[in-house]
Amino acid sequence: MKIKNAFLFPDETPQVSIDYKILNSCRRYKQDFGADPTVCFVNPHDYSDIVEYESRKGFKLVHGTRVEPSSQILKNTFYVGELDD
Repeated sequence: MKIKNAFLFPDETPQVSIDYKILNSCRRYKQDFGADPTVCFVNPHDYSDIVEYESRKGFKLVHGTRVEPSSQILKNTFYVGELDD
């Protein structure tokens, strides 16, 4: 899996849902790169806290963005980008 135009977005805002933080990082990505991100990697702890999503095989779909857990991502940090097909 290759990713282009990746954006690492930390957000430690207290009392804000992980779902909102994902949405916010996707908005920032679109502002900076002019395109919607297709993937977001999050810490496994954050991944388990996602509330609003569509369940897919091996990942969750949040606001149209594929979200996957990665132990290489710090908690409250979102690695957003576009999958390079």
